[in-house]
Amino acid sequence: MALLKPVGLFHELQFLKLSQQSNIYGLSSFELSEDSTKVVVATLGRLGEKIFSVEVNKLHVPKLQSLDFSYIPADAEIIAIDMYAKPPNSAVIGVALIKENAAVKQAFLNVYGVRVNTAASFNWTSIADDWQTLPLNFVPFQLTHTQILVSDQWETVLLLSGDDMRLHVFRLIGNAEQEYAVYEEPCKSWFPEMLDLPSSVTCMDFRQCGNQRLTVAACQGSYVRFSITDVTTLTDIKMWELNSMDGPFTVAKFFSLHSNTSDRMYHLLVATALEVAIVFWYSDGSGREPSQVVSFIRDVVNYQFSKPVILPGSFLHDSVMCGIVADVDWDGINEILIGTYGKRLLIYKLLPGSGDVHVSARMLIMFISLIPRRCNWQLLLVLDKTVCISNT
Repeated sequence: MALLKPVGLFHELQFLKLSQQSNIYGLSSFELSEDSTKVVVATLGRLGEKIFSVEVNKLHVPKLQSLDFSYIPADAEIIAIDMYAKPPNSAVIGVALIKENAAVKQAFLNVYGVRVNTAASFNWTSIADDWQTLPLNFVPFQLTHTQILVSDQWETVLLLSGDDMRLHVFRLIGNAEQEYAVYEEPCKSWFPEMLDLPSSVTCMDFRQCGNQRLTVAACQGSYVRFSITDVTTLTDIKMWELNSMDGPFTVAKFFSLHSNTSDRMYHLLVATALEVAIVFWYSDGSGREPSQVVSFIRDVVNYQFSKPVILPGSFLHDSVMCGIVADVDWDGINEILIGTYGKRLLIYKLLPGSGDVHVSARMLIMFISLIPRRCNWQLLLVLDKTVCISNT
């Protein structure tokens, strides 16, 4: 496994200063259109500004702007944030927070943009002023979203994990007068593969492959569950489990090797705060790229978790805190980016035919880029999905 120096490969574009620290659940983004990406960042502090937007203009210069969301008390601590597009010109934003009052801590889920006119131009103020709050009887962890199939129509729902070892499903439901509200519905009604988890889910991911849903749930302990569910019946469920890694898990993401959106061959990236980062895929020894061999579904069905590839050096720079898969050098092949507590950004590049016989897939070469010491750690956390590196 060769190690390449990053000289001439990447250079810094911008680092945006935050007044307070964020966490691994504090960033969300979506594409409103082909030329418009919206990003929000939530900070952990109990004083001052709490939520920011990152806007990038046509010259690729980012701008940080404070957003004033309704009903986020000054003494509240934001745990997680997530948002998704509400076509054509709006968004739904979920904010999980804990409010401390004397000796009592109360958790809430605030949902914004429920009743915003989607035909009007995108407006942060309109979304931030349109909210619904739901009290929670558990400590929230990751907040994310995916789609469910309702009467042959796809519908986006918010999903929230917590310390009660359950998945909570929140639907945006409208009545005959087109008035919308958010309701929690039983997990078993939509995600039966997430029932009876042995510990709390710290990270999860979902992908749709036609009428099949890929689900991964990684927990506080050593447990990872991968499942394939038929969303038309919700009864045909195939499930596999892994118990050999020490948690808590910080990364669990499906990805495809090609940045082309038509590539439906998924693999799985997992990482914990205590061990190395691992990719699960399969090679038949032919030297071909894994995406040309077999899809991730077949990988797991035939081989379960028996074909792991360890990302070299991912344990050398303290705990792995975040990860993402993206085509950062614009060659059509996705790279794996790992952010560590030691302020290192590790970039793993697929180089087919590298001749490395130790890894049967013969694919991974590592680039290492040092995050400057002037950059506080929270900037790496909140920039793991924005453009902080670029091709020269």
